[in-house]
Amino acid sequence: LGGELPSQMATADFWRTTTLLPCGELTLDAFVALLQHPRRPPIAKLSLYFLKNDVNAAWIAAIADHVPELVSLKCPGAEGLRADCVAPFVRLAPRLEKLVLDNCVRLRSQDLVPIVGAARALRHLSLAGVRGGDDAVLSEVGRTASCLEALDLLNCHRVTDAAIESVASLPLRMLSVGGCVNLTNASLTSLERARSLTVLQCPGLDNLYDSNLMASIGRNCPIKDIDVRFCYHIKARSNVKKLLEELAQEYENARKNGGGGGGGAEPENGGAVTNESSFLGGDAAEFQL
Repeated sequence: LGGELPSQMATADFWRTTTLLPCGELTLDAFVALLQHPRRPPIAKLSLYFLKNDVNAAWIAAIADHVPELVSLKCPGAEGLRADCVAPFVRLAPRLEKLVLDNCVRLRSQDLVPIVGAARALRHLSLAGVRGGDDAVLSEVGRTASCLEALDLLNCHRVTDAAIESVASLPLRMLSVGGCVNLTNASLTSLERARSLTVLQCPGLDNLYDSNLMASIGRNCPIKDIDVRFCYHIKARSNVKKLLEELAQEYENARKNGGGGGGGAEPENGGAVTNESSFLGGDAAEFQL
């Protein structure tokens, strides 16, 4: 696409018929030309896939400069994202409601802290497989992301119970902590405050126990979906349907008795995780590169 993209964009049908996935050879100049094209529609959501060796600080700066309407950015596996991308990310972050940085392995904790600190409007944050995802980053998330509803920390091995304590008071509906091997039952106790939590994914955590799950999560959170595979101290792990029924009963009993879940408001949409389109709008285009 590199040399032909600007001329292709001269036709009005380009925006209605062209799929830009994958664009492994897309150059930065062509990408900027795309963003600057006078006939492009608003871009609310941008997904940068198959460009892991190219997406770097210059790409983030181009997005920050030319896409003021952007609210969702996904750039998983972008190995070019490192310390020098912090400044353009900080300019971009305040408008973002969704940020996916899965497996951006060169981002360190000290890089992520100012990025999430500037992203005060975030409703969905995914740091799965990011080595720099640690307690300091989650402490900043808990301090600034007051609207956060979905948090994915899959295989963030440096996350401890202190991180969950930091984010437990946010209006989380979905939390994924599978592979966070340092988490213990103290994390479940912290999640007593997550009164809107409906989806909990914690496979592979061998430090969780049945009694704590019921006492903390069951009584306080309207869980609709749970993943406890390979949590060997949770006996009901092989029968998720039964476990969900027990959690629901525990929650209902707590409400009837005036404790636990009775203290929080019932989540909207029957407890379902907010659909991305409900807060990103349906009129703007999504580009996947």
